Amino acid sequence: MPAPIVLSPIALRLIAAGGVAAVGALMRARRARASVPRDDLLNETEEGLALRRERVDGASQTTAEGRWRRTVRLGRRGPGVEFDFSGVVRGRVRPVRRGE
Repeated sequence: MPAPIVLSPIALRLIAAGGVAAVGALMRARRARASVPRDDLLNETEEGLALRRERVDGASQTTAEGRWRRTVRLGRRGPGVEFDFSGVVRGRVRPVRRGE
């Protein structure tokens, strides 16, 4: 019968730190492939929620933009993490004639 594996608290912390590092590396690799125009649009979005309604060529369009940014610090002068959630959503309704 094989002996059970016993992990010390230091080994558990090293495994957790390795997991965090792997997730960070994956996120960095995905960020390099981000669309620059889309990223610019989200950076220009103001904080808060904005709702716009327009009518163009018989179509009714509603656009919603939102952004929420916060910085969380460990201690008063410690390292921090910035959370930035941005989004733009468009909904459009237009009449369609038969055969289109």
